[in-house]
Amino acid sequence: MWELQEILQEHHVFYPIYQQAHEILSQVCEEGVSETDLAVHLHFNVATDRHRYNLPTSNEIAVILPGDGSEPKAMRDIVIRLHGGPLERIHEAHPAYLPLHYVLFFLYGELGWHVELHHTLIDEYRQYIEDQSKASCLTQMDFYSFCLFSRHTEFLTILRGGKLLQEFMVDAWATTEQNRLRYLRMNQDVLQADVYQGLADALGTIVNEEINLNNLGRRIILYSTHIGSARHMFEIFQDSIAIT
Repeated sequence: MWELQEILQEHHVFYPIYQQAHEILSQVCEEGVSETDLAVHLHFNVATDRHRYNLPTSNEIAVILPGDGSEPKAMRDIVIRLHGGPLERIHEAHPAYLPLHYVLFFLYGELGWHVELHHTLIDEYRQYIEDQSKASCLTQMDFYSFCLFSRHTEFLTILRGGKLLQEFMVDAWATTEQNRLRYLRMNQDVLQADVYQGLADALGTIVNEEINLNNLGRRIILYSTHIGSARHMFEIFQDSIAIT
């Protein structure tokens, strides 16, 4: 542990933040402030679908996403305290989130994914790519796939992380999924959501002679390729029926 601490102290670019956190915790202990242990318990709502909202049955690492999806800005509340400065909030897609949270995986404080990351296209493959500007963008899935890809020429600390590796993978999925949903929410014009909503409302008035204004609203439409969405589940159901 002393060797790891020396490596972090010498090479990790965010080490001053950890050092300040240690000083704050030490000061709290000296002042005699008692620590509070908090626990989270999950309770099943009998009014929900048991197949979708059932309680976990095994001891596994999971993630609890904030909000129910209706809030446009449902993001994690991640707060850091700058050295000698005020508190600052960052989101889960901030490039400093990974090196600050998974210290042992990023011993040198390497930044995580951000929107300015791009692929390095090899010249011999450029001729096969139609839109090189779009293909050069590095997605979150590409970034995490690279982090979790086993390479014989490198010693990957992440793949030897044990339980911390499981937390990293769950965290990576949650972050990527939330950003995908946020993109779909902000780009509903591409999906022509207004036309879809108008058609759905019109069909509703055909079935029900009386129009209930409370049933008219705006819904968020997901791609059929979005895994787990209603359209995706309907498509794979149709495929299974066709196969049988």
